[in-house]
Amino acid sequence: MMLRIVWVLVFSIIVISCSSRKQLNNTEALEKMHTVLKMDTINIEAQWANPLNAYMIANLGLLPFDSTGGNISLIGNANYFKIISDSVSVYLPYYGEWRFAPPYGTSETGISFNGKPEVFEQTFNKKKNKYEYYFELKNSAEVYQINLTVFPSLKTDIHVNSNLRSYIGYRGEVTVE
Repeated sequence: MMLRIVWVLVFSIIVISCSSRKQLNNTEALEKMHTVLKMDTINIEAQWANPLNAYMIANLGLLPFDSTGGNISLIGNANYFKIISDSVSVYLPYYGEWRFAPPYGTSETGISFNGKPEVFEQTFNKKKNKYEYYFELKNSAEVYQINLTVFPSLKTDIHVNSNLRSYIGYRGEVTVE
């Protein structure tokens, strides 16, 4: 009987100590996330692209090493998503299908934008401990709706909808300089 009480006591101490350590790590990660996202410039680098029409892309045979149709490696490719106070600077490579032909004379095939968004919303989801951004960006011929989520680990999800192209998502992280 005494042995059972000792085991229960030891097990309880281990569980309590592990959970308090995890909570401490989450608190530190949340504080770091809040500090980084309050900075004037936020830099995000995508590491993976996730196009909607993965089957078609996989059949083309043009994917980079270590990629599948639905999970394309962007490691080593130039890309960025920068929030600079109230402006946005974006260049993300695009893998997918154009719904409508690009404007005549367009040589840019990626998703690119520099300037102030038409709509810029930022919220902090306390229940899930993450920041959620929403942008509407308009170029001369294209409109982008972008949802950006930043997690406490500074990992990000970017979801891009366009009036001319099919949906694409990106996974990456905030880079701290």
